[in-house]
Amino acid sequence: MTTSWLLLALGLSSITLTTAQQPRTVVAPLSRIAQGELFTASMKLGIGSPPQTVTAIFDTGSSDLWVPQAGSSLCNDPRGRCSGTNANDTGAFDSAMSSSFAAAPQPFFANYVNGVEVFGDFMTETVSFGNTTITNNTMGIARNGTLTAPLVSILGVGPASLEASVVNRQGPGYNNLPAHLKAQGQTTSLIYGVYINDFRAAEGSVVFGGMDAAKLAGEMQVVPLIGRQQFQTDDFIIAWTSFSFTPGTGGAGAGAGAGAGNGGNGGNGNGGNGGNGNGGNGGATDLGGRNLPAVLLDTGNPGLSMPASVLDRIGPAIGITQAPDGTNVVPCNSGDTGARFTFGFGAASIDVPISMLFIPVNAADAQGQALCTLPLDVSDGPVASLGAPLLQAAYAVFDMENNVVGMAQAKVNTTETKIQELRPDWLQGRQPGAKRALPRAPRRRVRLT
Repeated sequence: MTTSWLLLALGLSSITLTTAQQPRTVVAPLSRIAQGELFTASMKLGIGSPPQTVTAIFDTGSSDLWVPQAGSSLCNDPRGRCSGTNANDTGAFDSAMSSSFAAAPQPFFANYVNGVEVFGDFMTETVSFGNTTITNNTMGIARNGTLTAPLVSILGVGPASLEASVVNRQGPGYNNLPAHLKAQGQTTSLIYGVYINDFRAAEGSVVFGGMDAAKLAGEMQVVPLIGRQQFQTDDFIIAWTSFSFTPGTGGAGAGAGAGAGNGGNGGNGNGGNGGNGNGGNGGATDLGGRNLPAVLLDTGNPGLSMPASVLDRIGPAIGITQAPDGTNVVPCNSGDTGARFTFGFGAASIDVPISMLFIPVNAADAQGQALCTLPLDVSDGPVASLGAPLLQAAYAVFDMENNVVGMAQAKVNTTETKIQELRPDWLQGRQPGAKRALPRAPRRRVRLT
């Protein structure tokens, strides 16, 4: 209104201006949540009217949002965390206390690889998080089931084609939370950027409909999803092309100073400061071999699940020993040397300092040094699963519009922010596997008369 008045005052009847279009993104903080000794990313949600606070695991490996019904058998299970009376409780939802609750005439069922199963019904509800509120969101309300781990709500943000009702052939799909945000006009795309951040820090963030460019320490690389072509699934599965370990200054390697080839100071050299030697400042030791499986990028996985053959190479490379109880351990201070794992996904490469992976155990070595373990477990299927421990070192853009994942080294523990909208055509003119320049804010032409 002020602009139009000024134009008239100046005697201008018509002019074309280019103005910045308001980006449509939704930003929400991510915090860490304990799953036993392990950690994964979570998000606080307000469910209902007035909002009832629950904490949900932020999960790219599933596609349904569900919360437990307050007072249900799930909440009364010894593993329930519904009461909200201590720091480990994650809350529950009392449908009788919400004026916006609407039951849906369809049963809800979801199960997970850790053996957790939940049963209940679908409902539609108001959901608040970050800087937004959405209405009539379809989700599950769970009342009973089987718990093999502490009860925590799940915020599944994977493709809608992987919703439990579709996978289990119990009914049609629906707009899950990312799709509902787009349907209600709060975002323009089924794309979101995830910054889990170092678990030793306070929090990370997710940007639905965009990304936070200030969280990138390197260039964004675009990696194609291969699940649909190779495994008939829309999961966030990409090719895992390399895996290596680089010891830091004085770090232990995997042998007695001998590398795997000919040369001087490189990781493949014989003698000298070889990457496979004890001590020195060596090069990288290959841990992956030639037959790495495809990998699921799963923020809901608190570990790194990979083939036994790969795990067998990790132990000697980083100097793993066994504690009296059989736990695989390393001195916690071995992470102070700058040692790191490097994960390669085609054009994308992510360095993960081993110190970011360490989980303290109640034990010490003969020298009195505190010992730590790592969140590693065996997965010998055709698809490995790399979870939150890897992704805390990466900035990842999950793009369900173009079936790609954008990956860059994360700038950990930064408070800077630069939110950018990512529309469905953000990759126009680019091929997966290529570097991606960061998008500029979209602009539109406005004619004032």
